[in-house]
Amino acid sequence: MNNKEAIMTFRTARAVHIFAFSALIMLMGTVSYAQQTPNQTAERIMAVVNDDIITTSEFSERVHMVMETSNLPKNPEVARQIGPQILDAMVDEKLQLQEAKRLGLDVSDAEVNDGLKQIATKNKMELPDFAQMLKKEGISAYTLAQQVKAQIAWTKVIQQRIRPRIDITDSDIDARIKRLQDLAGKDEYLIAEIFLPFDEEQSEDDIRGLAQNLYDQLVSGKAGFPMLAQQFSKGAGADQGGVIGWVQEGQVAATIEAALKQAEAGNLLAPIETDLGYHIVYLRDKREIEYDPETTNMLVLRAEIGNDIGNERLDSRARRYLRDLRSTAFIEYRA
Repeated sequence: MNNKEAIMTFRTARAVHIFAFSALIMLMGTVSYAQQTPNQTAERIMAVVNDDIITTSEFSERVHMVMETSNLPKNPEVARQIGPQILDAMVDEKLQLQEAKRLGLDVSDAEVNDGLKQIATKNKMELPDFAQMLKKEGISAYTLAQQVKAQIAWTKVIQQRIRPRIDITDSDIDARIKRLQDLAGKDEYLIAEIFLPFDEEQSEDDIRGLAQNLYDQLVSGKAGFPMLAQQFSKGAGADQGGVIGWVQEGQVAATIEAALKQAEAGNLLAPIETDLGYHIVYLRDKREIEYDPETTNMLVLRAEIGNDIGNERLDSRARRYLRDLRSTAFIEYRA
């Protein structure tokens, strides 16, 4: 099996698992799960986030969900490796929900149900079948509901606070076109990425081990790239399944660029270490940059470039917004 087949492709990876972590909730109909709570037995506090808490049962249920939907090896060592990423993600969700509340942005059960219906349709499943799959895998509806609610809330925050402030000038587009002219004849790469940064909470060995585990699952075909990226990546495009888009010379780390030059379209690159962390890169496509002002439809090109710049800035500013929320929040890890 080659790498392209092993990744199961972006379009045909086992659909249930591609979307399982990021959007599967409340599949028992239109019942509200907002009032349900996880098992309160022997409850302890894992983390305090301003006026909210994350409990041990919430954390354990999330770990279970991640391991089920990502098909990672179910052993204590892997659970230990992924624990810090999961707890950080749960802290981010608390901050996202708090910011939405501060701005008066609510997420209704109806909105979540509508989103679920769309996802079930994309996965060619009816809601009852979806619900049965969740039940079989022991995935908590409450855990999923909280995650999806945070995602919807954060989208609303971005739409209100960031998108109106994205400004793209003619000079921005002209500079990007000039770059295309300079790079004409060289290769560019359509990539997706899972980025695991170095941090103070985890040893480098743990991050390397997690990167290798994720890579192994992708190569074996047991998990899809988009789902793992949504779950684990801390890089640009994580919410879109790790998709970065087309990159050219000088836009990625030298070690990544060197590996891309040797790879073929459809290849999954083994974890690459940079100064920032580990990168698992999927080379979706590769082509020679072509630019001929005599034959290029400039109106179309300028529109495409403007859209690319806008998406890049939106993603960058959304991540900066979340970092700012973290820097001003009271966050205490207790267990």
